[in-house]
Amino acid sequence: MLEWYRIGYYHHQLMDDLSDLLSRFGFYSVERMLYSDVFESCTGVHPHLADSKTLLEKAKNYGLETNAVDRGLLLDFIFTQSIAPALTGDKAVILFDFPACQDSE
Repeated sequence: MLEWYRIGYYHHQLMDDLSDLLSRFGFYSVERMLYSDVFESCTGVHPHLADSKTLLEKAKNYGLETNAVDRGLLLDFIFTQSIAPALTGDKAVILFDFPACQDSE
């Protein structure tokens, strides 16, 4: 996983920049996907619309052993347990439009 930032760049410019960089390492097929589409496809839950109770239940299904209700932490836990493992293969994937509670994470 890689986070990519450049001052003054709009997020689609950043994705173009990152795609160019990845092509130099042999990743010629780079797919851009909305975070919410991937999250919902893998979990059946929409990350922007689900309430904390729903996210907590889903996180417990993936092995979370606490009753924490911090939305950002729940989304991150579900992402690492369900979504990240599904994003393997020869193709690079750029996810964008993360929930606002994860902007600074």
